[in-house]
Amino acid sequence: MAYQTRCGPGPYVGCLALAALWSIVAVRADVPSVTTDMAGNLHIASPQDVNVTAETVYVNGNPRVITAAAAWNAMVEADPFLLWQSPATEIVARDLSEPTAVHVADLDNDGWPDVIAACPVSRQLVWYRNLGTRKFGPAIEVALNLTTPSAVYAADLDQDGWVDLLSASEVDGHVLFHKNNGDAGFAVPLVLSMSAIGGHSITVADLDQDQHLDVLVAGGSNNTVAWFANRGDGTFAAPSFLPVTNAACVVAVDVDGNGALDVVVGSSSIGARWFPNHGNGSFASPIAITANSAVQQLATGDLDADGHEDLALLLPDEEAVVWYRNLGNGSFAATPRTITDGLYEGTDLLLVDVNADDHLDVVVASSSEGTVSWFRNSHAAAGAAFSSAMLVAAYDEYLGLATGDLDQDGHIDILSVSASSIPVAWYRNIDWNLL
Repeated sequence: MAYQTRCGPGPYVGCLALAALWSIVAVRADVPSVTTDMAGNLHIASPQDVNVTAETVYVNGNPRVITAAAAWNAMVEADPFLLWQSPATEIVARDLSEPTAVHVADLDNDGWPDVIAACPVSRQLVWYRNLGTRKFGPAIEVALNLTTPSAVYAADLDQDGWVDLLSASEVDGHVLFHKNNGDAGFAVPLVLSMSAIGGHSITVADLDQDQHLDVLVAGGSNNTVAWFANRGDGTFAAPSFLPVTNAACVVAVDVDGNGALDVVVGSSSIGARWFPNHGNGSFASPIAITANSAVQQLATGDLDADGHEDLALLLPDEEAVVWYRNLGNGSFAATPRTITDGLYEGTDLLLVDVNADDHLDVVVASSSEGTVSWFRNSHAAAGAAFSSAMLVAAYDEYLGLATGDLDQDGHIDILSVSASSIPVAWYRNIDWNLL
């Protein structure tokens, strides 16, 4: 039996979905025929007993109400690949050499999200104007003569209504604030630091609760996370430091639910740990989340929809992506749950609700495997449960990821940067919400 429709769970599709569902998960090998009549009734001819009541189909022993929506959801849970086709690659830019980071933000306030890319090889930090037609303008330099920018972040740091940029260099330790002048140009960069060696992870958060976004940078070679208090006038205080050996990545999130943003850090040698925030930008001693293992990337989000921020980790030595459940009392589960254990040389990790079902999914990039993969969160009764990898893109050396609704159609798209003939690409989300 073929199943080709992609139009959604309507009445006709419901009949097809019921038939497809039964053939997939109920009696795959032994059912001679599954048919529907003009009234929408399901007819099953089987040499074995089939456990069906007037309202329920039993799938793997679990009762399911026979409706189009229930059949559709059960079918997708049983085999997500039935409805999945990798999207076409849309081109943002071809004129960069091995960009390592990408970000999405509306830099010109025209309502269309633009794309920013950092390229250490060519020493460029550039942005591409979204023309609103699924096309992008030529590269616009944010600043000249930069030294190996390897990370970028966008936020309105001076609260003037225009999104500014931050960049960090993994090689020479420069952390720069690029003020958006409001005319599609940027001011001469303000140097926040010249010593954040290994600074390839940068983010913002209001750590001292003064209503201004502060800056966080993981400096692996300096064995610290530096944070710069934002004075609110476009200037920043001297850095304060949190000691972390070989700090590789950093995020700010309220781990313990006290209203203050804590700092979670991944290390390339000693695993992940978090620093409880006292609420004024001072921090308690770090608390270990994992054992001493390498962390390539981390992300936080409520994966099991229990109101607490969980932690996902990309572990290069284990070639795995795992997540730790936040128990809601300032601690994480001792044992992680595996999302995938077959990821060779993963480079980036995102948590985002790709298919608009109110459950955070996982998107992962790999350089050696040359893949961008989506792991769908089906949110099982016992917590988050993830599908096998669904390929978003393949056959490239992917180095970084970002998300944003580039075509303003209400669906979250995925972007990648890579060492290829299409160094900045995006993958348009057309109907992934069906999954």
